[in-house]
Amino acid sequence: IGAAHGGAVPTTESLPAALDVALAPKVRIRAREVASEIRADGAEAAAKWLIEWLGQQ
Repeated sequence: IGAAHGGAVPTTESLPAALDVALAPKVRIRAREVASEIRADGAEAAAKWLIEWLGQQ
């Protein structure tokens, strides 16, 4: 949930445009809807999965 801006480096035009998209009401509503599904240990779980997967290669 968010927005990207064009180019590798934010500009004075691209950053406000991306923020407008990311902060739009429909995006905020969707973020609230999925917030309860986000794991607090997501990064740890992903790292463990990656280590396990790499061990099988």
